[in-house]
Amino acid sequence: MLKTCIQCSITFTKRTDSPGIFCSKSCNAKYHNARRIKKVKPTVECLHCKTVILPPNKFCGHSCSASYNNKLRSHTLLPKLCPQCNTKFISKTKFCSRRCGYDNKKKNYSIEYQRAMNRETYKRYIARRKYQTPVGEDIKAIQQFYLKCPKGYEIDHVIPISKGGAHSLENLQYLTKEENRRKSNKIL
Repeated sequence: MLKTCIQCSITFTKRTDSPGIFCSKSCNAKYHNARRIKKVKPTVECLHCKTVILPPNKFCGHSCSASYNNKLRSHTLLPKLCPQCNTKFISKTKFCSRRCGYDNKKKNYSIEYQRAMNRETYKRYIARRKYQTPVGEDIKAIQQFYLKCPKGYEIDHVIPISKGGAHSLENLQYLTKEENRRKSNKIL
């Protein structure tokens, strides 16, 4: 039986098992796609490069977003000098780079301060490995105790960590270097 395709007007023979108003699947798809109601979204322009994009986006990509935001920042912030290297830069930070910030921080701490903090950190590490740091211990107070150590003295644990003593403020004392070497890890 001959039929005419309603999409392309070609005559074709109808198979007995198909309804037969289209000559092929592609004509069927074209017909239904043309009839389908399409929702048209309003378009907006990229704030940086003015290309057409779909909302809710404001930028067409990450590079446009970064360029636009950097341009805004440069207009709102005034250039300033880095206190470490004296170069001009525009940012909300105090230093022009992380390296300058680190170098300035390192310069501000004396060698004695760094040594005291290293000693305290090491002792806290050893005590933590042996589960001998009490829960809720004030670490800042212990660090201050290490920082206030007089010249010629060392910090000693009254009950050594190796003998089960805790790394706490109550277990610390100042001893001269000779006394500390003599005491070693004994309990007096």
